[in-house]
Amino acid sequence: MDEEHGRNRLQQLVETEKIDYLDFLQIWSEFPQPEFLYRDGIHPSPQGNTKIIEQLSLEINNQ
Repeated sequence: MDEEHGRNRLQQLVETEKIDYLDFLQIWSEFPQPEFLYRDGIHPSPQGNTKIIEQLSLEINNQ
C-alpha cells in the first residue's frame, strides 16, 4: 500500500467513526523547511515536538 492510499483510508476511517484527528503531515507541509521538523525523516525533532505542542494547544483551546 502506498502512502497516499494509506492516508486516504485513514481519512475515511476518522470521518466514518467521527474521530478527532490532526494531520500533522498536512500542517507541516506548509512549514518553510519541513526537514527541520524530523530527526530521521519519520520521527519529530525537538523543533517538530515543539510544533506538535503548539498545534495541540491551539486545538485544545479552540474546543
